Amino acid sequence: MKRPSQPAVKSQNWVGNPIDGFILAKLEKVQLKPSGPADPRALIRRLYFDLTGLPPQRNKSPRLLKNRLIRVPQGSR
Repeated sequence: MKRPSQPAVKSQNWVGNPIDGFILAKLEKVQLKPSGPADPRALIRRLYFDLTGLPPQRNKSPRLLKNRLIRVPQGSR
């Protein structure tokens, strides 16, 4: 196997790892820009979807959810 060479990109500072370079090259090719970092609330919402497959309940605060996730042993569901 041969490792592919990294594509040339304009915004090199966005590239954090080799895969980012390929994603950014495709975005630049179709004249799109990458989104900025997600805020903590959006990250918690994404995490909730990943772990439960459901949207978070409205009455669950991010702090409560964070504390609950920290208490669960790794790999448990």
